[in-house]
Parts: sequence; structure tokens; C-alpha cells
Amino acid sequence: MIAERIKKVFMLPQREQLDPPAPNLHLTVLITETTSESDCKMERTYGYEYKTYYQIADSHSHNGDHILIQFYVQSVSDAHILLSSTSFPIDTDPVYEIVLGAGRNTFSDIRRLQKTKTKSTAITPDILSSTNLKGFWIRYFVKGLIEVGEVGNDVPFLFWQDTEPLTIRFFSFCTWGGVAGKWIFDCPTASTGATPSEAVQREMTLVEKLRRDLLTYYDPYARPVLQEDQRTVVSMQLTCHYVKLNEKKSTLTQWIDEKLKWDPDHYGNISQLNLAHHEVWTPEVVLYNAAGHGADILNEAGLVVNMDGRMCWAPQASLTAWCQLDLSAWPHDQHSCQLVLGFWSQQHLLDLIATQNTTMLSEQKTRSEWEVLRLEEKTAWTGSPWIEGNSQSDGEFTDMPTSNLVIQLTLRRLAQSYISIMIVPFIVQVYSWGMVASTISLLSSIFVIGLTRYSHLQPLPHVLNKYLAARPTRLLLCLPQTSLDSENYNQLEENHVPTTSTSSYDIQQQWVNLATVIDRVSCIVYCLFLGSILAAY
Repeated sequence: MIAERIKKVFMLPQREQLDPPAPNLHLTVLITETTSESDCKMERTYGYEYKTYYQIADSHSHNGDHILIQFYVQSVSDAHILLSSTSFPIDTDPVYEIVLGAGRNTFSDIRRLQKTKTKSTAITPDILSSTNLKGFWIRYFVKGLIEVGEVGNDVPFLFWQDTEPLTIRFFSFCTWGGVAGKWIFDCPTASTGATPSEAVQREMTLVEKLRRDLLTYYDPYARPVLQEDQRTVVSMQLTCHYVKLNEKKSTLTQWIDEKLKWDPDHYGNISQLNLAHHEVWTPEVVLYNAAGHGADILNEAGLVVNMDGRMCWAPQASLTAWCQLDLSAWPHDQHSCQLVLGFWSQQHLLDLIATQNTTMLSEQKTRSEWEVLRLEEKTAWTGSPWIEGNSQSDGEFTDMPTSNLVIQLTLRRLAQSYISIMIVPFIVQVYSWGMVASTISLLSSIFVIGLTRYSHLQPLPHVLNKYLAARPTRLLLCLPQTSLDSENYNQLEENHVPTTSTSSYDIQQQWVNLATVIDRVSCIVYCLFLGSILAAY
């Protein structure tokens, strides 16, 4: 009973007792000394959302003088009361919104629309309390006058006259973002014992109805079992996505939630439901042999719940564990690493088992420098994951055994990139000398073409011409047969006409022979240079 504790606060003012409202009054809430808090309706709100609407009894007639709504609220600030003609109005529908303790509990408003169109404001510092219930009343006259006051004081501290009054049929409560509120209202009268309003059920889809029925009283911090001694089996399957001797994996986790079962015939044959991870219980999996803290390894991800309570959760996980490395065969090295997963708490009530990974190793694409050769998962039982040496000599556990998931991962380094890094510099060095040889060959070709294309007036020096015509030179360089003397050399004619000793053709042929010698020698030098480069590298 709360009568004695808040006797003075919950008593109606004397004026209300001596001057009762008109006979057709629609909503009058009385709390007397014999009324307990359990006899009233109670609603808790959090954030700015009008979730539940209450219909005022017999509001369709609306022939009375005024409507009186009396309630008690406990909130740090921003207590919102909505008066509307329809249930679940949208933001643009005309309503009356009364805000108590707005602006960090400094003023109060009457608005004509939700969140906007303020019509009246009153300075009300500390009008609300985060520790105690504060009583208020709202009077709405059919001619459009709205009055707001405190229980125990018949004089309103906030009022406004609407020239275009609404027909009020429904009311609702809420607070503001990040603000919680407790509301007590609709206490039975001493004469009838009846409550003057009734909650209105919003039209919901089958999915919304299923979510409401499953999650209304669901506690995400309690294990999903109906009997406390029942163990929860969590099966896990892992697929590697990225490995850098700290590995990122995609985990497929499944378990049975006894609290989330339904008959699909009652919900339009809905057999699956998508939920956010924070709405239901999820296992707290940790990495026991982590190189860091090892907690919160499973990232946020949505869940799929089936009609039989089977939960399917596929979050990503980043695992960083110690691993013994052997770099003697680098860059063709292989490493075997072990990951030990378990639960953070309630290990004796939870079982972590491995499901067979049907993913082929060829599909374990890590997109990194490592290749997954083998991925083995097994369930191991230990006495306590945090304490070593907790088993007896005969193999029995001194504590209640707990299950761990042991993952054996064998990795091989992909050495192609390292091989390329080591070989490419040598190729570039060889190629650079090859470019030098090509440049020399190009210059010699230009020189040889110049010697053969252009006509020459002067013959080669006699010594050079004699060397080119020598037999060893012709045999070594494959030169054609040439003669140093002209056809009429040492011949006498009676009618001798003086001419040049060498014709222009012979002069040009001498230069062609020189160009041929240079070309042959350049070819030999190029071959020797290229052979030395290949021999050096």
C-alpha cells in the first residue's frame, strides 16, 4: 500500500471533492487512502516514442463539460503527454502535446503538433523528480481550453485556449531520448472500482505480432533455457577469410533458444525471423590463448531464429594468438597454429562443440600471403580454462569439466611475391647491360650504312686497302675477292691517254669492303659481350 507513504501527495484537492465535475465527465482518476499503486495502471517509457495509446471511455459521445486526466510521473525531465483524436497519429496529424520539465527540467510547453508549434510556455524549474513520483492533472474543456496543474493545487500553472478545438479520444505517454519515465494512472475510483481507459492495440503485421509475443518479456542476459540445470549447446563452424598470423574468420554459430519457439500456423506460416544481436541472448565467446585481451572477438551481426528455436548467427571474428614460427625454410615456410575458444562465464552450463566444416580447402581464400593447408576443429574438455594443472593424475578433473573448441590451423607462405622481389633486380641489371650493347650495335649500324650509301672521291689509304685485301683477313671475315691493281696496270699502249689509276667504282668498292669489315667485327664484339653478360649472371 502506498497510501500512507504518499498520503498528502495522492489526495485530490478539496475543491474537487466539494465541486464534482459535470455528470457527463469522461475521465476522472481518483487515488484515495485505500488505493494502492498495484491497483493503478503503470507504464514505463524510454525515449521519444508513443508506443501505447489509451482510449478514453465513452469518448464518442463527448457531451460533457470537460475531461480530467490525473497521473503521476517519475522522470528526470521531458515528460510528454499526447492528446489526440485518433490512435497512433503521424507527425503531421493535429494533436495536443504537453511537455513537463522540458529543457533539462526548466520549463513546460503546450504544443499543437508533435515536437513543434508551441502555443504556451511556463517556467517550471525542478517540476519533475528522478527519485519521487510527482502528481499532475490535465483538464481539457470541449471549447478548447487546456489547463495543466499539480495535484494538491487547483490553480493551473500552464494553460492555452484553442480556437479550433479537437475531439480528444486517446492519450499516450513518453519521455525524450535517453530519458526513462515511470507513469501511474487510471487508478480505480472509490465508488465503481473501474478503470476509465483502455489500451488500444495497434494494427500489426504478422511479423510484428510475432516479435511482440517473443520479445516482450524476453531477457537477453539470461540463458535461453526453461530449466536452470539444462545445458546450452553452442555449435561453431569457422571459415578463414584473411590470415596474417593474426587471422580473421567468419564464424557460423548455432544453438537452441527454448524461449523463442512458435507455431507457424498462428503467424501466417512464418518459419524464420530476423533479429538484432542485442535483442536476444548470444554466447560470450573468448580466445583463451589470445595474444591480447581475447574478449569480444565476435563482431555485431544479425541473427536468424527458426520456429523450433534454433538460432543461427554468423558474425566475423578477429583472432590474435601466439604461434611458434620456424623460418628456416623461408620463404617456403609452413606453420601450425592453435586457437582455443571457450566461454567467458557459465562454462559449466554451456557446451561448445565443433560442427564439420564442409567448405573445401580450395575455397578457403585468405586474400593474403598465407595459404590454408589444413583446418581442423575439435572439442576438448578441461577442468578450467583459466587454471593449469587442475586435473588429477588419473585424468579425472578436480573441477566440473568445461568444453573448449580447439582449432588447429596449418599455414603455408605464398612465396611468389618474395621470389619476384629477389629475381627482378638481377633481371633489370642484365637488361641494362643489354641496352648498352643494343645502343653500340645501333651506332655501328648507322656508321656502316653511312659508309656504303654515300659516294667517296678519295680511295682508302694504300696500307689499309692492302690489309683488307690480304688473304687471312678475307678468310676470317668472309670478304669478297679484291685487287689492288687496275686492269691496265704495267701495260703500254701506243695511243696512251692519261687516266686516273683507280676508277670511281673501285674507290666505292674499297669503302664498301671497309664497311663490311666493321660490320663483321661489330657482330663478333656484340656476341662476345652478350656471352660475357650471360656468363656473369
